[in-house]
Amino acid sequence: MLKKLISYEFKATGRTLGILYLALIILSCVCRLIFGLSAFDEGTNFATGVSSIILIFLYAMLICAVLVVTFLMIIQRFWKNLLQNEGYLMNMLPVKSWQHIASKLLVSVVWTFVSVVVVFLSILILSTLSVRISPNFLGEFLKDLIGVFPRMGFGGTYLLIMGIVILILAVASSILQMYTAMSIGQTQNRYKILCSFAAYIVLSIIFQLIVSLLTWLTGVIIPDGLVVTMVNTTTADQAIYLGTSIVAVYYLARCAILFFITNYCLKNKLNLE
Repeated sequence: MLKKLISYEFKATGRTLGILYLALIILSCVCRLIFGLSAFDEGTNFATGVSSIILIFLYAMLICAVLVVTFLMIIQRFWKNLLQNEGYLMNMLPVKSWQHIASKLLVSVVWTFVSVVVVFLSILILSTLSVRISPNFLGEFLKDLIGVFPRMGFGGTYLLIMGIVILILAVASSILQMYTAMSIGQTQNRYKILCSFAAYIVLSIIFQLIVSLLTWLTGVIIPDGLVVTMVNTTTADQAIYLGTSIVAVYYLARCAILFFITNYCLKNKLNLE
C-alpha cells in the first residue's frame, strides 16, 4: 500500500511541477539561443535590449516559481490531505498513519532535489553561452566523474557518501519539522495555523539547544548540513571522520524523533473539526 501512496503522490504533484520544469528548461534554451545570436551582432538595438531584459525577468520569475511552488506543495499536500477535510477520506483508507507520512516525506524530498537540479541545469544551459559544447559532452563528463572515485581513495569516497547522506537527512529533517509543527498545531480547536507556527519556532529552539550541547560536548559544529569539526583527535582525518559521523547520527536521530511525534499526533490526536 505504501508503494501505491507514493505513486499517487508523484502523480498528484508531478503535473504542476513537471510543467514548471519543462517551462524553465525551454526558456533557458530560448535565452541561450537568443543571447547567443545577439552576441554575433556588432551592436545592440533598443528592441534587442528590451527583449533581453524581459527574458531575464521571466527566467528569474520562473526560477522563483519552481522553488516557491515546491515549498508550498510540501506544506499543502500534508496540511490539506491529512489535517483538513480531505483527511476524512485519507484516514478511511486501509493505511497506517506512518505510511501517509512516509509517502509524503519521500515524494517531498525527491521533488526538493529535482527542483534544485532543474534550476542548476537551467543555469548551466545559460552559462554555456561562451562555451562550445561537444556532442560527447555528457559522456565525457560522466567518464571524468566516475574516474574521480579511484583517485579519491577510501577516505574521499567515505566523505562523499556521508556528505550525500547528511544532505538527504538534513532535507528530510527540515520537511519533517514542518510536518510535526502542523501536526501539533492541528490538535488545537482554534488558531491551528498560528499554533503550527508557534510549534515550529519551539522545535527550532529545542534543536538549536541540542546542537549547542553537542558542539560543547564533542566540538563538532553542525550548521544545517555543513560539517566543521574541531574534535581533538590524533589526526585531522580522524577528526573529519568522527565529525561527519556525529552529524549524520544527529540528523538521523532528529528525523526519527520528528517522525515519531508526527505519527503519534496523527494516530492519537487527530482533530479534523
